[in-house]
Amino acid sequence: MQARTLEIYSHLGIADRALELGKRTNGVNMWADGKHAARVPFGDIGRNLSPYPFVLVLGQDDNELLMGDALRKQGMDVGWNTELVALSQAPDRVAATLKQPDGTSRQITAAWVAGCDGAHSAVRELNGIPFVGAPYEHIFFVADTILTGPMVPEEINVYLWREGFHLFFPMRGTDHWRLVGILPPSFTAPPKSTVSPPSIGSTRSSRS
Repeated sequence: MQARTLEIYSHLGIADRALELGKRTNGVNMWADGKHAARVPFGDIGRNLSPYPFVLVLGQDDNELLMGDALRKQGMDVGWNTELVALSQAPDRVAATLKQPDGTSRQITAAWVAGCDGAHSAVRELNGIPFVGAPYEHIFFVADTILTGPMVPEEINVYLWREGFHLFFPMRGTDHWRLVGILPPSFTAPPKSTVSPPSIGSTRSSRS
């Protein structure tokens, strides 16, 4: 999370809580095949330009908690397990049909609708907007871990391997890291096996 986001959070009254839940970091370390290769410092990023001249690592779960609390203080809430199934636009409003958790439908009107729902965006599809591009071929994972190792503490560590990468983000707590990466092909490919057709009068098969 960079300075401008924290400035917006300050206007919303949640910047101080974000600082409590997150962890400031002063640089990112690059590792190649397990060896430390480079460090990019950004401890002074935004100095004399922002009251938040640093990068803050804040988990998505904590971020959702902050935003949800801010909404509830204004008399609103997040509608979980709710699906957008229809959308119609008028010059001054948008009508949206929602499928609620109990299976019933509900229609609401709003000044606008923002499509922030990813590659399979219902907002985009209901507006007939094509998806330009292609999905990632890799399978990504996220894991909260308690571990020790050669990682530079309190900083982001990027491990580059021939088969992918691993990102280690320092989180609050002792030896707490959030690990993001891609599964190597050996973890995602189906197991290889060869089955020989049985000969006449035999039910045996060979597998490797």
